[in-house]
This record gives sequence, C-alpha cells and structure tokens, in this order.
Amino acid sequence: MPETRPRQLNVRVALVSAASMLVVFGVYWLRLDRVAGLMVDDAWYVLLGRSLALGDGYRLQNSAATAILPVVPPGFPALLSVVFRFSPAFPQNVFLLKGVSIAAMMGVGLCSYRYLVADRHLPRHLSLCIAVATTLTPALVFLATSTVMAECVFTLGQLVTVMVVEQSVSTGDERRGSRTILIAGAIAAATTLVRSTGMALVAAVTLYLLGRQQWRRAVLFCATVTVCLVPWTFYARAHEPTDAQRRAHGGSIVYAYSDSMRMKQAADPESGHVTLSDLRYRVQANVVNVLGRDMGGLFAPALLRGPEESGEEVVALGGLLGLTAGSMGNASATMIVSFVFSAIVLIGYSRTVRTRVTVAELLVPISLAMIVLVPFFTFRYVLPVAPFLFFYLAAGLQAPATSRPARGLNGRGHDPWRVARIVLLCIIGLDVADHAQYIRHATSVAGVVPVDWIADAREIDAVLEWMKRTLPPDGSVATTNPALVYLATGRKTVAIDDYDGNWRRWKAGGVRYAVALRSASLPNPSYGYTVIYQSGRRKLWVIEI
Repeated sequence: MPETRPRQLNVRVALVSAASMLVVFGVYWLRLDRVAGLMVDDAWYVLLGRSLALGDGYRLQNSAATAILPVVPPGFPALLSVVFRFSPAFPQNVFLLKGVSIAAMMGVGLCSYRYLVADRHLPRHLSLCIAVATTLTPALVFLATSTVMAECVFTLGQLVTVMVVEQSVSTGDERRGSRTILIAGAIAAATTLVRSTGMALVAAVTLYLLGRQQWRRAVLFCATVTVCLVPWTFYARAHEPTDAQRRAHGGSIVYAYSDSMRMKQAADPESGHVTLSDLRYRVQANVVNVLGRDMGGLFAPALLRGPEESGEEVVALGGLLGLTAGSMGNASATMIVSFVFSAIVLIGYSRTVRTRVTVAELLVPISLAMIVLVPFFTFRYVLPVAPFLFFYLAAGLQAPATSRPARGLNGRGHDPWRVARIVLLCIIGLDVADHAQYIRHATSVAGVVPVDWIADAREIDAVLEWMKRTLPPDGSVATTNPALVYLATGRKTVAIDDYDGNWRRWKAGGVRYAVALRSASLPNPSYGYTVIYQSGRRKLWVIEI
C-alpha cells in the first residue's frame, strides 16, 4: 500500500502536467497575431536576421547614410536568419519568426520544472505550478506572440546555463564536471550574444564557482566564455562606427548600452549626460519601479490594466522617467500590492540564502543592480529572471510554516507548501482568465478591434501601404521606425532625431519624406514641409520635406 500512493501521485502529476502543457500551448497559439515591428527593436531584429540570411552582413542595410554595424549582438538575429533561409518573405513569415520565441517559452516551462525538481528539490506539484505560472505570465506571452523580441530566448539561455552549472558542481566526477562546465560556458556566451546583459550571468557563475572553491572550473568557464565572445568583440571593435555616422543614422540601434547609461534619456545624446545627482534620482526611481510596479506586473498584472491591454505592461509599466511616464502601475492600491509581493519575494530570497546559495542567488541581485541603472522602464529587464522570482515567491509563502511537521499531500499532517500552492493557482487562474478575455477582444467581429496593439498595427500597415501605392519610387525617409519602413517599402531610411541638427542634412542626403509611425507632434512649420498623409486614429503622418 505505501508504494501505491507515490505511484498514484506521480500518475496524477503526469496527467495534470499534460493538461497544463495543452493549456499553455493553447494560450500561445490563440494569442498569436501578425503584428511585428511595433516595438521598433523587434523590427531591427527582423531586418538584421534577413540581412544575415541574404549574405549582406551584419549591418544596417536600411541606412540612407552609411550601413553601419548595430550595437545589438548578433545572437538573436542569427536565429531569425535561419527562418529567413527557409521562408524569405516578410511579413508572410512572421508566424515562423515568432515561433522562435514561442519554442523558447515552451523550453522555459519544461526547464523550470526540471530545475525546481532536480536542483531546488521542490515537490512536483509545486514545481509544476511555478513552471505554468512563469510561462503564462502575460508579459512573456505578449513578447512571444505579439513581437519578435529577444527576451524569451534570453530567458531560456539564462535558465539552461544555471541548470548546467548546478549539474557540473553537483557531480563528483572531475572529468565530467569539467566537460559540463565547458558546455555551460558556451551556453552562457551564446546567451550573452542574444543580449549583452548576459554579462550578469557570466559574473554570477564565476563568483559562484569561486565561492565554492571550484578554481579549475571557474577558469574553464571564463576561458570558454572568452573564446566564444572574442571574435564578436574584435569584429565589433574593428567595424565600430564613428560618432558622425551614428548621428547621421540616429535612433537607439546605434548607441551602445554603456553610452545610453551615461545619457539622461536612453539613446538621446541631445538630453545630455547624467550627473551624480541625476544618477541617484534614476536609481531611486527604478528601485520604486522594480519593487512597487514590476513585481505587480509579474505576479498580478490584471490589477494594472484591462484584459484588452494584456501584456502591454512590457511597454507601459512605470512611473515618471524624465519627460515620459508609464501609463500603468501608478495607482496607490496597485503599488501597495506590488510592494507586498516584493516583501514576500525578499523573505523567500532571504530564507533561500540561509539554506543554500546557488547561481540564482547571485544572478538575481547582480541583474537587479544593473537594471536600476538603466534610463528606461525596468519591467522588460526584470522578466528574464521571472522563473527565479516565482520560486522566491513560493519560498516566501512557505517560510512561516517551516517549523511545523510536514507529511505531504495525503491529507494527514501539515503541508508547508499549501499557501504557496494556493497563491500560485490563483495567479495561474487570473492569468488564464486574462488571456481568455484578451483572445475574445482580439478576435472580435464586425471590424472593430478593441485591442490597441492590433489596431495600432493595422493603422501602421495602412500608412505603409499608402506609401507604397502613392509615393514616387525615389526619395529616402526619416522615420520613427526605420527598420519597419525599410522592410515594408524598400526605401532607405534614417531615424527621426534632432530636427534642428538634421533637417538640412536630410535634404542634402536625399531624404524626401518624414514619417511618424507613432503619435508624435509635427515639426515646426518654419522648417517648410507639406503634410501629404495623416491617419484618423493616432494621427500618424507623412510629410514631404
């Protein structure tokens, strides 16, 4: 009899796991749309992926100035280039492009479960709850199904690196451990080539190995990462654009993260350089954003907005940032709830550290220390550590019950994870309801689309279609979304930056049109231009200069 109960429990967990996978995949499938490029950064990823697939090199082939090297590393565009080799037509291949991130999120779910069971020794039912809650997080679903951004792939690479490092440390076989840490180094390097913030992962693993006095493996790990990253580093240095070339093209794609950190506004050199006072204010504001908004956006996003905006907290969650402000998360009640979640996470982190320090306990604070320095809303940068934050949430909810005896889920004794399981199930339930309502809004009939993201995409498509149909074939474009305009129309583009400094340069360089694909004020009439198109909803405009 005693052996049958674990078997029955394992069968139950297996059935629930299979059902959960179907629900998760169903959510991603039903939320998948044809929108791509609205984030601006994802349009750049698509452009660079196509450029690699066509053999044009890793450069801004759209540029009406000089086809310079972008600042983003080539890992994610390289993955997208594989899609372009099989299906070269954009936007017809947009579902396949998004398939990269969707596959990554399925991997995040499976790896989270494996990591929590094998490395954190959590009960299977609780590990399943955390894995499902992570993959159903609306912001991550939004990034995978409504954009072509790199966060999902980065999250998977980061998680897999942590798992492989733990596997290397836990083995007693020195040769096997050394081989495994070499694999970990290669994965960490690949993750860093997806997003430069992967350096936090490299630092965390190195400190972890040194702290465990694994000197040889620390050297092997660092050497592997270095060998893998050196070619890109040397190539980027050899092809680094000049300041004049950056200014001629403009936009965030030409400014390195280190450069943006020194600016008051990210990728805006005209905003000036930060002072110590500015930096102190930025850190304070970002700490409030992380604790008082981002945790709510991760664990209870339905409190921030209606279901028709599900996932849009990625682009709108924040307080004041210079001259801009986020449209979500500023209500006092919402911030209080977020601070409560933050307190529980901190309790869980503290309890975990007292028990055992792993790579994650170094990675999370190092990542957050980097995040509070960025001159932009922080939520998108917090998302890649979501699997670990969900674990700390569960650990924080379990902490008060650790002194009481536990016998499991057989109905006798005390289950120390009961509160954590209930809270996680509530989070999952709220997220499923949020997704269901979003899907209902997104698939509404009669031509009315209450989902702003999809409506915005259709309005932008109408502008681009009008340009292709109406404008003469010659003439470059200055625009708020250079990559998307180039992909859609084939016209060379530059970013709209600093009218005073660039207007004459644009005219001299063959730029005949300026196009706003987001709500923006028209330039000062004194520049001399003609408005030749303006949309009715967002007032997107095309002007001839």
